[in-house]
Amino acid sequence: MRNQSTSLELITGRGLSRVSGRIPRYLAKLRRNPGWLPMYVLARLMPV
Repeated sequence: MRNQSTSLELITGRGLSRVSGRIPRYLAKLRRNPGWLPMYVLARLMPV
């Protein structure tokens, strides 16, 4: 069970670092085009 929790922590840490690396890019897009955020969110939710 310890191996699973360790691997989960690694996966979560990697995902968090990927998201934090994308934040400046997303903010730049949002400043240039405020309508980008709703389009981005809705496009991600459409398959669901």
